[in-house]
Amino acid sequence: PRGDGRDMYHCGNDGTVTVSCASSFTITSSNVHWDECYGECAAIGSTFACISDEFQNGQAFEAFGGSCPDGADDCGAWIAVSDEASEGNWVCTVDGSTQSYQPWSSIGGEPNGGSGENCANMWGPNSGRNDAAWNDYGCTDARMPCICKELPQCTANCVACDGPGYEDCLECERGYAHYDEDGDGRGSCWHDWWHYYHEEDDDDDDDGG
Repeated sequence: PRGDGRDMYHCGNDGTVTVSCASSFTITSSNVHWDECYGECAAIGSTFACISDEFQNGQAFEAFGGSCPDGADDCGAWIAVSDEASEGNWVCTVDGSTQSYQPWSSIGGEPNGGSGENCANMWGPNSGRNDAAWNDYGCTDARMPCICKELPQCTANCVACDGPGYEDCLECERGYAHYDEDGDGRGSCWHDWWHYYHEEDDDDDDDGG
């Protein structure tokens, strides 16, 4: 980790790459009970979604596409958050971690269902509640779609090389100089002294030395 939100990976002889990943959210077209969401999300190559912060909550809300889900019993979608194991202790059921981020709806003073409502949903657009806020619901009291998190899409780009001899580098680090022989922005990394003496040798050869 670099401390700036990026992870650095060393890739043998082609330098150092920066890898950035982004997750996205989708909503299933099917309406099911809460515990069926694991299978529904898996069927589309995703995982039943926990939501860890306000940014992710906004992303998930956008997945509604601006309207309530067709055919759902209520204007919302299930999320992978529950207090079924211990009343009042809401956890991300994907990994069992404590659900620290909890944007409950102020309308109705949610969560308000006690032991009878142990599963969480997000309210959809124009729901008549606090849109994008959370509600506790009976896990089998309604059929709604599921909010799923798609697998992270990652991209990797060569940024820098940290040793001599690499040939596909955009930058060099740790005292190495960058030599772009082809003029394409990518080159090899060598100590300044190494390149200096080899240039001197080439000049001597040209002079017949």
